[in-house]
Amino acid sequence: ANVDGRLLTTYVADGLIAATPTGSTAYALAAGGPILPPELRNILLVPIAPHLSVDRGVVLSEGSSVSITVQEDGNAVLCVDGQTPISLAENDRVDVRAGDYGAKFIRFGDPGYFYRNLTAHMNQNPTMVAQSATTIGLPR
Repeated sequence: ANVDGRLLTTYVADGLIAATPTGSTAYALAAGGPILPPELRNILLVPIAPHLSVDRGVVLSEGSSVSITVQEDGNAVLCVDGQTPISLAENDRVDVRAGDYGAKFIRFGDPGYFYRNLTAHMNQNPTMVAQSATTIGLPR
């Protein structure tokens, strides 16, 4: 993956997620990526099941562009939310950048809604609750 024309790293992984802050609470979070507040305009890169490669998500600076090139011919597929998957071949390149216009959402709560909703959803996840209980030695 190249960021702003410079090599960041070569991922050896089952896939690579490029997400916006809105997407950071979906598949990127499930793959171990960080949560970004919705008011940011950064891009997040999260490898899926990396092997002997960078295994953490990377938050890029606002305005960065990413270029991802398929290094080996295989079963590479580009999947974009709501779109038909596209097969990729060796040396195919995908360029990613934030759009010029952000989405506007109607919010019926105060600015703290994001963290309250996030905390409520995370507390409803039995796996996360069980892991937290085990970490501090509590019965499940």
